[in-house]
Amino acid sequence: MRWLFLFLTVGCTPHLVSDFEEITGENWEVPENEWGVVVPPQDLVGEGFSQGQVPFDFRLKDQNGESVSLWQFYGSVIILDVSTMWCRPCQEIARHVEKTYQDYRDDGFMYLTLLAEDLHSNRPGIGELNDWADNFGIESVPVIQDDGGYCDSVEATGTYPAVLLIDREMRVVAERLTPSDEVIRSAIEDVL
Repeated sequence: MRWLFLFLTVGCTPHLVSDFEEITGENWEVPENEWGVVVPPQDLVGEGFSQGQVPFDFRLKDQNGESVSLWQFYGSVIILDVSTMWCRPCQEIARHVEKTYQDYRDDGFMYLTLLAEDLHSNRPGIGELNDWADNFGIESVPVIQDDGGYCDSVEATGTYPAVLLIDREMRVVAERLTPSDEVIRSAIEDVL
């Protein structure tokens, strides 16, 4: 039983990858969605997901079926929470998403949840994104579907969620925050 608990809390490490056509600020296109858009600088180029790098952009569907871009939030401090529906720590931090966003939104903050897997370790559908948002009271921020490419859970060590903190210039400040509301809030405050 102890090993089962350990397996359920350890799981896999999300490995962030980008197989998409290289997007730069110069060829970036404005997505149509309700989340607000800032056009990134033309010289912005995705580099990777390590500290100090500019993360690659994505065009993925949200819980409304609309296309969302990471770079549309340029100029905001961003939490990018890569979670799965089956992950207990992911569920725990999801309980705080809406309140965290509401507490910091006026300071230029955005919280993005990227769901990599559903309860059966498959890619989540739009209905499952809505279930996640409804179950955890997430009303004001996107819950995004990894529909095959942005995240690839291939390593057998580490844990979900992967919580990245990105600064206003779209640089990764922290590539793996401890998944606790207290730690996440402290990191946000340090960057705001």
